[in-house]
Amino acid sequence: MEIISKLRHNKNFVTSFSIFVFLVTALGVGFLIGRVLVYESPFDRLIVTSLYFTTQSNLLVFIVMSLFLLKKGDKHWFKVLALIGLIDITITGFVFHLFLASYLSNINFMQHLLHTITPLFYISFYFIILNHIFSLKDFWIGLLHPLIFLVSVYTWIHPLFGNLLSSVLTDFQGASYIYPFLDPSTYSNGFTGLLIFNLGLLMPVIILMTIGLIYLKSRIENHISL
Repeated sequence: MEIISKLRHNKNFVTSFSIFVFLVTALGVGFLIGRVLVYESPFDRLIVTSLYFTTQSNLLVFIVMSLFLLKKGDKHWFKVLALIGLIDITITGFVFHLFLASYLSNINFMQHLLHTITPLFYISFYFIILNHIFSLKDFWIGLLHPLIFLVSVYTWIHPLFGNLLSSVLTDFQGASYIYPFLDPSTYSNGFTGLLIFNLGLLMPVIILMTIGLIYLKSRIENHISL
């Protein structure tokens, strides 16, 4: 805790580390944009890319870092946005390495950047640089975007863009639902398996992870303030 306090009060470190994390997030967003441009039918690819939770979480932390460098870190809405970014990017890394990496034949640098490097550096930034504290009862704030994303998959993403997703991502199982674990057909018992995995396993784990991150952050901040 003493180390975090010293680092936080070192203006040179805060500035340089914040700029570095910003550049990491910018590189991730740059790769996402660049990937769209090098494929045929870039407009279709842009739509598909924008629908990924990974894209949205990486874009969000890039926005948070931009706002921090623009001196918006003391705004309440920034604190909310930063927390949502924390939960989003943690979920991105967690879900990718546990449930999605096995579906990929090759994990390149961009995948590591979006799912490993950016999450690690943003989490470090959040815990070292920011002094935000949220009550445990406010854990739902961090779950807003994941829940909106989940509902969106079944209410408009799959119905409207399912065919496009499948046509662009021809080698990806469950592409029409964006991720395999959201596709009922990937489970031997269909919709029942979908509910068991997502509502019985994945969602409780994400909720506990969110509460754990908020609790850890509050303990660190309370200890530093002593």
